[in-house]
Amino acid sequence: MRASTNAGRSLWLTIAGGKELVPLNLAKGEGNFYLHPNGVFYLDDQTGAGVMTGAEYGQSGLQPRLATQSGPILLRQGKIHPAFNFNSPNRRLRNAVGVRASDGQVVFVMSDREDRVKGRVTFHQLSRFFLHLGCQDALFLDGDISDFLFHPPAGAAVTPNTFAGMFVLWK
Repeated sequence: MRASTNAGRSLWLTIAGGKELVPLNLAKGEGNFYLHPNGVFYLDDQTGAGVMTGAEYGQSGLQPRLATQSGPILLRQGKIHPAFNFNSPNRRLRNAVGVRASDGQVVFVMSDREDRVKGRVTFHQLSRFFLHLGCQDALFLDGDISDFLFHPPAGAAVTPNTFAGMFVLWK
């Protein structure tokens, strides 16, 4: 579910169709993923959708239908990640997922890919936006290398590394 892979395999928790393809990764390292706490977005048939820290997920006993691990976590229980600075100069294209507290609605957010200047946001701004949307929990998915594909035309070519995570909705 993420671009950083080892021979095409995710390095972080990946569950699809209720089957764990890659186990939870709580290792230390460099980069956004390793800015702890990182987190897990999941869809569980009993509890619904959610976002929690990787460590919490490891203790939860959940067996979700779908899950992906990423990081850093943006919001946990309404609190912004402590490493995020309101005045950070680190503005990037970013996308994330959250769960609205009032009704459990899953909310995906992607900064404006068309405007490579105005579309750049800080982690703190993105976290505040999820709070504005009513989410208490949200997880950063990816940034500059991501793209959005909506109703691709027949025969559309999707090159490697086009997606760091892929979520597909269908009826």
